Amino acid sequence: MPERKPELLLPAGNAESFRAAIRGGADAIYLGLKQFNARIRANNFFDNQLPALLKEAKNHGVKIYVTLNTVIKNTELEKLLDFLAYLNKVKVDAIIIQDWGVYYLTRKYFPNLTIHASTQMSNHNSQGVDFSSKLGIKRVVLARELTLPELKKIGHHSACELEVFIHGALCYSMSGQCYFSSYIGGRGANRGLCSQSCRMVYKDASQNKYIFNLKDNQQVNNLNELSKSGIHSLKVEGRMKSAEYVYRVSQAYRLALDEPSRKDEAINLLEMDFGREKTGYFAGKDIKDAIAESSNTGLLIGNIIRSKQNEIVFSSSTEMKNGDRVRIKNSRSDKTISIKLENIWDEGGSYSFIYEGKEKLFPRR
Repeated sequence: MPERKPELLLPAGNAESFRAAIRGGADAIYLGLKQFNARIRANNFFDNQLPALLKEAKNHGVKIYVTLNTVIKNTELEKLLDFLAYLNKVKVDAIIIQDWGVYYLTRKYFPNLTIHASTQMSNHNSQGVDFSSKLGIKRVVLARELTLPELKKIGHHSACELEVFIHGALCYSMSGQCYFSSYIGGRGANRGLCSQSCRMVYKDASQNKYIFNLKDNQQVNNLNELSKSGIHSLKVEGRMKSAEYVYRVSQAYRLALDEPSRKDEAINLLEMDFGREKTGYFAGKDIKDAIAESSNTGLLIGNIIRSKQNEIVFSSSTEMKNGDRVRIKNSRSDKTISIKLENIWDEGGSYSFIYEGKEKLFPRR
């Protein structure tokens, strides 16, 4: 199969991230509306926003794929049909699905809608990909637990387009068939309500450990191999991430794809994506190499010196400015609050700002 430059596919959980993806060089964007999507906790988009997003994307030569990747209950089928009719009317570039019932209804009533098979459909081999292609599925998002040699073999004999995740958070259940969150707290991940149970601390031989917590995926070093393997689309995880994250990651992978000789610059950009420690897991490493000993994300920039009423003062050797996003963590309770800095004052080695949020940062005991 001749080598071609893969599509760079970025996430958007809100309008700010959507435009960040376009500025960063995305070829396509995947996003969810307020229903039937596996990231309900993201801001997502209202139905009536979609036509404007499609027009803006088209003006930049960018495609939009709508996530319809939850399992559907019988009581929701009528609402689902209305939703599919709307997506068909506004002419989205594709829908991403995991439920075979959604597939059936789409093919029967809306044959012009392009279907992409979500990674949650668990396609692990060429036979699954070929079967999907024969059913009229245009693209298969391959299972995330596949190794690079396996991806190459499938890619060289694929009957339809293939997509793989190259960056962002990894689920301990890899391809998303997770019932952990539902078991622990009744919040079904396949219904868009994942409580991230795998990020929590658990007892192991009387010790607190992160047993299920995975490092973040980063495949910038494998882009050349993926391009040669016939992979059509390279996907970044992160519909709940900030616009800054989306822009930085899209910028880095755009650079690495367009100018491979500048890969080191792309890697430097990714060091500031404010995610977790990175792993190149599907290059064939043992799963133990992907376990992270901390659930922290971001870059430690300093410590709070004092807080009085609403004024917060913290020390930092990192240059800070208005508009930067920070996460403040209470070391006693592990409670965190994320805020955007406004009206920050540089006090020479320390910074101060006024916190105007309603939630108490440091509640009294």
